[in-house]
Amino acid sequence: MDTLELQSVTSLGDANNKVAIAEYVEFFVNGTPLSDQINEIIKPKNPVLSNYTSVLGTMELTNFDRLKIQQLLSKKVGPKKLEELFPAEHFDQKVIADELSLDKVLIYCCAECGDYKCGGFL
Repeated sequence: MDTLELQSVTSLGDANNKVAIAEYVEFFVNGTPLSDQINEIIKPKNPVLSNYTSVLGTMELTNFDRLKIQQLLSKKVGPKKLEELFPAEHFDQKVIADELSLDKVLIYCCAECGDYKCGGFL
């Protein structure tokens, strides 16, 4: 039986010291980081986490993490829950709606801006 685990990770920089400190939540599938598995399968020019970061745990927006977990569990998030998590007076509702409208769930996003439009892994 396959296992999926989430673990908090702190990275202290890559070989070129391009990333000083990064904190995020990594997906572990059968005890191996998902980013390592992706690197092994698609053999990108640069490792996944050199350009991207996990969508979980990278910001202090814990409500964003809650939303992503709901998406990963294939649970629908209705307008009432969205307003509760992201009050319109503090968040751009269009940005949140765009994220929810994707038919796939973004798991690694642009390390600089977090936007799925910059690339990432769904």
